[in-house]
Parts: sequence; structure tokens; C-alpha cells
Amino acid sequence: MAKVSHRHIVFSLPKIIRRNFLYDRKLLGKMSRCAWECLEFFLKASCPGDSMPGAVIAIQTFGDLLSFHSHCDILVSDGCFQRDRENEFTRAPAFDWDKLEELFRQKIFRLLLNEGRITEELIEKLGKWQHSGFHVFCGEPIEPGNETSMENLARYIIRASLSQERMTYVEDEGKVIYQAKDGSEKKEFPAL
Repeated sequence: MAKVSHRHIVFSLPKIIRRNFLYDRKLLGKMSRCAWECLEFFLKASCPGDSMPGAVIAIQTFGDLLSFHSHCDILVSDGCFQRDRENEFTRAPAFDWDKLEELFRQKIFRLLLNEGRITEELIEKLGKWQHSGFHVFCGEPIEPGNETSMENLARYIIRASLSQERMTYVEDEGKVIYQAKDGSEKKEFPAL
């Protein structure tokens, strides 16, 4: 990783369209491409010259209690590298995260429409919802030299889908109990 500031960004989908990604896993790569194109567009537009951001994208398909929750965790440079000037980095000024979310929403709708997964009627219906279910989270910048935060974030975005600390094996009953992160709920699974 270059010694520049980075951010953690998460692109999430509404529950009503996640099932498309559950039953056609090839769409996950296309979702990742949509997220990258949105970020690239916004970062390049905010940095002058012939520039390019850098990113590592991890496609995740799990949420708390092992529910299906397709989303992209991204570690992205907080600006762009200049193509014509080696080692020159321009930090991006603040931009409107709501507009980034809207662009992502439009790209996902277009993707699913082109794939024959949703209809114009569903898009219109979702457009009338108070909250679309799409979400873009943007963390605070991680400054160069903050190795601990960078390592923690890198470890987080490639984490396993389940935590052994929240799992209890009940041998005599042949089951596994998995506890929610906040401890409020538990789910039981057959051990096998």
C-alpha cells in the first residue's frame, strides 16, 4: 500500500433484491464492478489531471447471524495517483456520499434490468420508498503511518463469515449455537 490516506467504504443492497445475488453468484462480481465504477468516477472527478484511485474490494455475502447480505467492503485511496507524475497523489476533497449512493443504486438497477432479474415496475416501486435500502458507508480517513488502523481494516474486510468466539458446540445435542454480535439473538444449527 502506498503511504497515502485511505478509507473504508461499504456498498450495500436492499433485502428485496439480494436474492438475485444469492441465486446467481456471477452477479456478485458485477456488483463489485458497479461499486468500483462509482468510486472511480467520483474520485477522478474530484482530482485534477489524468488520475486514478487505488482500491482493494472484498465481496461479502454474510451479515450478522449468518444471514445472506451481499455487499462490498472496500479499502480505497482517499484520492488519486497522477498517471503522468510518478508518486504524486492528490487527496480528494469531500464529495456528496448521497450522490455516490444514488449512482450505485442506478447502476445496480440497470445491471439487474439488463440481466432480466427485475422489472421497470419494481424499480418504480422501490423509487417511491422513503429509504431505498441501498447504503454507502464511508469511514473516516486513515492517515499514512497509522499502520494499526490499516491492518485492522484490512483484516476486517477479509474476515471469515463466522466468528468462533460467538459459536458454541453442544456435543450431546449435536448442534451449534451462534450468537449475534450484540448478544441479543441466537440461532441454532445442526452440527453437521
